[in-house]
Amino acid sequence: MAPSKTAKSSLQPLPGRGLLDDEVELGEVVGIFGVKGELRVHLHSHRDSVLLEGPVDVVLIAPDGGRRSASLSCRPGAGKRILGRIRGVSQREQAAELMKTRIAIARHALPPAGEGEFYVADLQGLTVEVDGVARGRVVDVAHTAGGDLLELSIDRDVLFVAFASEAILQVDLEGGRLVLDPSALHEL
Repeated sequence: MAPSKTAKSSLQPLPGRGLLDDEVELGEVVGIFGVKGELRVHLHSHRDSVLLEGPVDVVLIAPDGGRRSASLSCRPGAGKRILGRIRGVSQREQAAELMKTRIAIARHALPPAGEGEFYVADLQGLTVEVDGVARGRVVDVAHTAGGDLLELSIDRDVLFVAFASEAILQVDLEGGRLVLDPSALHEL
């Protein structure tokens, strides 16, 4: 389906492909809501996201890596649903074109993380240490109903560890490492 003229004029193309180093992914468009262009949005940071504070300048990253700038407003919907509206998108068809689009923001536009809080982008790529030895890295964070799971690549294996688990002994962002209790490796 070709993009509509209204969507083209309101979503300005940006240079580059995919998520850039100075950006943080905040969520993804997972559905459409109603007939007036509203979107169902999955937020990685739950209901305290900067996206719920009002119109926010964001980068929309299409599944093919294409980038566009937009102004996005989000609001809580029924239950855990988050609904979003992009300035200039006012029809269901325009909203449908944005399915599976990732939503990112410039890192400098984010508030500092609170005590004991981390942005997913800060955790990705950390070296995983066990008993002082580098054994792998943090690949991603999976958001589940039961809580966040860290996806770790350890010695060519994949291990999922609950972020709230006692197996995570330390998260050292300055040192670029996550210290893991050796008992967590028994699952491999």
